[in-house]
Amino acid sequence: MGSILDDIKKIFKDGVNVADEYSKIGKIKIDILKLNRNLDKKFMELGKTVHNQIKDGKKSSLAISSSMQNIVKAISELQKSIEKKNKEIEKVKKEAGEKSDKKSKKKGAPQKEQPKASPKKKTARSSQTKKASNKTKNSTSPEKPKGQKKS
Repeated sequence: MGSILDDIKKIFKDGVNVADEYSKIGKIKIDILKLNRNLDKKFMELGKTVHNQIKDGKKSSLAISSSMQNIVKAISELQKSIEKKNKEIEKVKKEAGEKSDKKSKKKGAPQKEQPKASPKKKTARSSQTKKASNKTKNSTSPEKPKGQKKS
């Protein structure tokens, strides 16, 4: 009885660990979405700045504009932040994998393999059933009792 309860506890603990991993990853992904939204805003801002300068005839000063340099710098910082968040996700996944490896090593018991399905053996009963079903398939018209006239 005790081993069943231990198994149930283990299953719940494993479930909690998986849920914890997914929640951490989910939070990081939300942060990445926010950073991507800010990145899109900066690209739009950069596009507007370039458009306005071209429209005003200031083509030669595009690279020199301080506002554009600030926007490009912000874009680079956002891209680095997104990279860091993606690395955090990988770290969380790696840590979760290491935890599950440690747990399986602590037990010391080898992993149970699922039994393979064995091929079905033919039995006398299954052969008789197939023969009976073949007879009903082969008879196309029902037999009429003798003595009745065909209409």
